[in-house]
Parts: sequence; C-alpha cells; structure tokens
Amino acid sequence: MKATRKHRREVIEALRAEVDDHLQPGMPAMKCRICRRTVFLGKHKIDSAMARALVRMYRFHQRYGDEWMDYRNYRARGESRKHSLLRHWDLVERADRKTGPSAGFWRITELGRDFIDGEVEVPAAAWLYNDTCYGFVKRKTTIRQALGNKFDLDELLRSEAEPSTEFTGDTKKKGK
Repeated sequence: MKATRKHRREVIEALRAEVDDHLQPGMPAMKCRICRRTVFLGKHKIDSAMARALVRMYRFHQRYGDEWMDYRNYRARGESRKHSLLRHWDLVERADRKTGPSAGFWRITELGRDFIDGEVEVPAAAWLYNDTCYGFVKRKTTIRQALGNKFDLDELLRSEAEPSTEFTGDTKKKGK
C-alpha cells in the first residue's frame, strides 16, 4: 500500500501534535517516534554569562549607538555563547540573516537597555525546545540578580567599550 501525500501530511501533523502536547513544564523527556531525538522542554535562566554579554552590548550601544555588534569574533571574556538566547526575552536582536556577511551581528534592544538600567525586571527563566520559546516562569529577575554576587555591575559599566574586529576567516597563527 502506497502512502499518499495527504496521508503523510496527516501523520506528520499528528506526530507534531503529540510532541507539542508533551512540551509542558515538568514533563519527562521522550523520544520522537520518527527521528529518535530527545524531546524535552528545558528551563533556561538568565545566567551571569548571559548577563555579562548583555552588559557588553549595552556598553557597545553607549559608544556606537544602534550599530550592530559583531559577536562572532568577539573575545568573550567570561561570557558563554548563550547570548543568542536573550532574544527570547526581547533583550537583544539579531541581524536579519543567520548566515552571510551579517551573520553573528547583534544589538541590544530598548527593553535590554531598560533591564540594564534597572527600570524593568524580566522573567528569570524561559521554557525552550528546539530554539523555540514556549513561555516563561512567573518569577522575575533584575540584572544584578542575574549577574550574581561575583560581578560588580558598576565596574562593568565603567570599563571601556571595545569595538568589534572584522572577521577575516584567517585561523593561521602569525609567525608560522
């Protein structure tokens, strides 16, 4: 028996509905019946590394305005590459393209600047699966709470903003 396109679409939609139904906070992980990928709704909090990245974008904005910051090639001192998750809170925005000349360019949003200035609080964590946000926790956080006790926000804000460097793609070490 040969499956029709319509039948395949119906099966795929039913499987998607099954996965969507399972994506609820607190549900255990499951395996997708088609791709065998683990399906789990993960809770991601704004951690200190993400907060430091946001402060760096804030300082960049203070110096260069609404210019896009090249975060691909940035020497992230103490920051993780999880800065992209901040877009789920609308604290940062990515340049339109995921690849090409504008890939890796980010800038802080007005909400992100208000968060740094202490004017607003945002949800402390988001529920994410497959780069999609399914909601937020009710608990709120401030930038100082997100940074934690080991960082001094005032010290970070006083430090000199550094411009991004142009990506050259040359990974060879000099002198070799």
